Amino acid sequence: MMPIHGPWCSSTTWKTRCLGCGEPVFFFQCNCGSRVLFDELGRPWPIHDCETSWTRRLVRRRDATGGISVEISEGVTAYRPPDGAIDESVAQAARRRQNKPDPIVRMEPKDDTDVQIVGVLREKRIDVDVYRSLGLPQTSMSAGFLGVLATDNWSRVTLHCQSHENQILSYTAWAPTEMLAFEIRTGMTLQATLTQQAVPAGSEWICDSLEPI
Repeated sequence: MMPIHGPWCSSTTWKTRCLGCGEPVFFFQCNCGSRVLFDELGRPWPIHDCETSWTRRLVRRRDATGGISVEISEGVTAYRPPDGAIDESVAQAARRRQNKPDPIVRMEPKDDTDVQIVGVLREKRIDVDVYRSLGLPQTSMSAGFLGVLATDNWSRVTLHCQSHENQILSYTAWAPTEMLAFEIRTGMTLQATLTQQAVPAGSEWICDSLEPI
């Protein structure tokens, strides 16, 4: 018999964004090995099902009562009863966890300290308008403030690293577009050297190097 979600599960839930469409979602996983994206937490527990999401490829089966079994991984199935709800104790546990600090911590540049990190590429945006992104007019004065960011073509990357406290450290940095070779894709583990560039609103991370490992 395939395992299903229930009050016996030890689950974790956190806010993130769908890698396919970019919409905010909730990532849910439990110790029975199940992983799924929800649009919202609580009844009716709508599974995120955008056209580009990996959830679109999940295997689904409807039983005689109208309930749906969603095969999340080989041998692991999440069950949604006909009313779309899951066990209330699981729902309550997920809501309690939402009151805990966000496990994803955004790492801002500070103390003029450069860093070397190894992390998973979570997002890659090619040829981003630096001026528009930072809310600056495209003038010679703004260019003087931006320094190296006022030249060349720049893209944005976000890398996630696991900390010793089981938090996810998120670094978002500017990278020269030419640095992002075609084979560098989201989901890859990369080694990066990040330096800092002062801008009018503070500082920004810049990739000095970005390589697969």
